[in-house]
Amino acid sequence: MGIIFLLRGRKMHFFKRRHMAIDGLNKAIYNHAKKNPERKLYNVNNLFKLMLLLSTLVPKLAYSACVIGIPPSTPNSQLQDNGNGTITDTETGLMWKQCSEGQADDSNCSGEAARYTWGQALQHAETVNINQWGGYSDWRLPNIKELRSLVEESCYGPAINSIRFPNTSGVNYWSSSIDVTYGQMSAWAVSFYDSNIKLTQRDNDFNSALRLVRNSP
Repeated sequence: MGIIFLLRGRKMHFFKRRHMAIDGLNKAIYNHAKKNPERKLYNVNNLFKLMLLLSTLVPKLAYSACVIGIPPSTPNSQLQDNGNGTITDTETGLMWKQCSEGQADDSNCSGEAARYTWGQALQHAETVNINQWGGYSDWRLPNIKELRSLVEESCYGPAINSIRFPNTSGVNYWSSSIDVTYGQMSAWAVSFYDSNIKLTQRDNDFNSALRLVRNSP
């Protein structure tokens, strides 16, 4: 059975006219799969190369390139939309801010995610708690395990559930976890472009975004 790519957005609009180039690629893959059900279209390496191509074609759109046939690792049923700008992961018990820091707290998470050094990210979390965003004062940076739990394994560019976390930037996101090997000068981050975990300079890298979390309830 061939592998079919679809773009997944907040309203699940597949094959939108304004994405004609990608629609055409999707349809070509679909038609080829129908005609050649006994052949695999792509091996694993080519699979992700194509996903990378799709994501670079529409870098400013809040769509993920997702693969039909791979069960989602973070389905909508697991990520509960609380209707107040927060998402609760029923598997981990964590409550996440739906939008990245710097974005508008609206249903589409409008705007660009702000970028921080690691130290600035910690300070920003303190400011959010002083202002008691959402009525809570215990927001924090997630540790690397918690942050990695948001990765959607079936999607790419961004590798996240784009329905629950719309307009997520495909950049590195800070965790609170530091690396002790190099004198605590680095911290771990997750790239939500390709789901890789990366070691990043704590106070020299202004290119990492931030999504805050708290324990729920």
